[in-house]
Amino acid sequence: MKTQITAFATLVFSATVLSACGGGGPESGGGEARFVAACKSTTNMPDAMCDCLASKAKNDLTSDGFAMLLASLEEDRGAADRLRRSMPLEEVTQAGMFMATAPAACAAEGHNR
Repeated sequence: MKTQITAFATLVFSATVLSACGGGGPESGGGEARFVAACKSTTNMPDAMCDCLASKAKNDLTSDGFAMLLASLEEDRGAADRLRRSMPLEEVTQAGMFMATAPAACAAEGHNR
């Protein structure tokens, strides 16, 4: 029993560390730094705007929603499509609408400079 608890604790700890590091492909969630880099390379938004969007996306979207949006920004259609098909419609809609609504929120906070 003690061995099973230790193994479970190790598994949970490893998963937590990996998710905090933002490793893996878009389907693993990625991280804010990847989002910022993708935003800068695929949009004409200022750095502060991309930083704000990354933070809002990480906080406002589910992990799958964030991963789908990141895959879209990184132009990884295969990953974005796989995620889209596996997610509930509400999450897909929320992630899909994010780039239509969040930039206005970031601009209102003064991140458009």
